[in-house]
Amino acid sequence: GTPAGSTYKVHHNKIHDVASGIVYVPNGATDAGIQAYNNWEYDINSSVDISNTGAQMTGSLIHDNHFGTTMVWDFTGCATHHNSLHAFATIAAGAVNAGIDFYNNFIDGDWGFCGTAGLFMEGNAQGGNQNYRVFNNVWAMTGLNTTTWISSIVSLSGSGTMGFYNNTIIHPNLPPRPVLATGDTLNITVKNNVIMSLRNANLVILGGTPTLVAWDYNLYETPANFTQIFGLPPTYWSFTTWKSAHAGVDIHSTYYATGGSMLINTTTGVQSAGSPTIDSGVDLSGLGITALNSDALGNARGAGAGWDVGAFEFGAGVPTPSTPTGVHMASFVGSTFAIPIWAPCTDGCVGYLVYRSLVSGVYGTPIATITVASAAAAHSPMTQYIDSSLLTAGTGYYKIAAFDALNNVSALSSEVSITVTGKQ
Repeated sequence: GTPAGSTYKVHHNKIHDVASGIVYVPNGATDAGIQAYNNWEYDINSSVDISNTGAQMTGSLIHDNHFGTTMVWDFTGCATHHNSLHAFATIAAGAVNAGIDFYNNFIDGDWGFCGTAGLFMEGNAQGGNQNYRVFNNVWAMTGLNTTTWISSIVSLSGSGTMGFYNNTIIHPNLPPRPVLATGDTLNITVKNNVIMSLRNANLVILGGTPTLVAWDYNLYETPANFTQIFGLPPTYWSFTTWKSAHAGVDIHSTYYATGGSMLINTTTGVQSAGSPTIDSGVDLSGLGITALNSDALGNARGAGAGWDVGAFEFGAGVPTPSTPTGVHMASFVGSTFAIPIWAPCTDGCVGYLVYRSLVSGVYGTPIATITVASAAAAHSPMTQYIDSSLLTAGTGYYKIAAFDALNNVSALSSEVSITVTGKQ
C-alpha cells in the first residue's frame, strides 16, 4: 500500500518494454503525490499513471523526462491507449488530483495508432484534476497514423485553474485529430505556446464549459489556410472569427497559413535564426513559477529582447550531455575485430557516436551511430559497438560521444586502442 501524505521520487531510470512505466496510486485521506523526473521511457504503453480512486492528492511533479515510442503496444481493437502522463481522480469517490506540474518533458517517437493523448488529464466522469500547470514541454511524435487515435496530442480537462505556458506542440501528418483539446469547467490561461500542424487540422478544440481567463501570445501554423482551426463542436472558427467570438483572446498572437513559416525543426522543436518565435512572447516571471523562468533545457528566459514563444529560448547556451566514461576494449588481441565498451549516460542522452582512427588523436566523422533501434536490431547493448572492419594488421583508436534528443553532442571520451594482427 501507499503511505498517506508521502512524496515518492522516481528518477534517473531507463524504463522500457512494459505496459506501464510508473504507476502511482494515492492512498489515505491526503497524499502529497509523486515526483517523477529525469527518466527515459520508451516502448511503453503509458509512461506515468496517476490513478486516484479516493485520496486528496496535492503537488505531484512530472518533469525533465523523455517519453518515447509507444507503437509496439498497438493491438487490433486498441485495448491499450498510449499516454505519456495519464492522470485521473474519481470524483464520485471524493478523489482530487490538485497541483500537478508537468514540465520540461520531451515526447517523441512513433506513437502508432492506439494513442489517447501525449498528455491525458482525464475529465468527465473520472475528472478530479484541479489547479494544474503544463509548461516548457515538447510534443514531436510521429505515427498517429489512423483514425483510431481517439483524443488529441494534448488533452486537458478538470476543474479549477489550468496554466499552459511556453509549450511546443507539433502535430504530424496523420490523422486529422486536434492538437490541443480542453474541457470541463477549467479556468484556462494559455500563453506563449507554439501550436502547429503538418496537415490542415483542428488546432484547438474546446469542450464542456471552460472559461478563457487569458489566452494570448501564441503562434499557430498549418500548411495552408484552414477555416476550422478552432472549435467548440459543432461550431468551428477561422483564426479571425475565433478572435471575434472571444473578446480579448489572441490579440498578440499570429496564425501562419503556410507550412514552415515558424522555422522550427519538427523533430526537435528547436527554432532557427529568423523564427517568429524569437522575442515574441510575454514575460511570465510574474507568475512566480521558478522552473518557467528557464526554458526546457535550463537556459534563462529573455536571452534576447524578450521571452521566446515555445519551449526553447533561441541563442541561449545549450547544455550538452556528459562525456562518456569507462571506455575500454573488450576484444582479443590479435583478432580482426574490436569491441569498445563504455558506461551508460545518466543525464538524458538518447544515443552514442563511435569514432575510429588509425592515428592517435586524429578523428573525423563517426563510423557508427548507436540508438535504441539500432542496438535492438543488432541484439546488442547500447553501450558497446562491434567493429568488424579491422581486417588488416595495425592499431585502431576509438573515442565515444553521447547525444541527446535535440542532437546536442558531448565532448569525445578518452581514447582507447587495440592492435590486431589482421586477417590470416
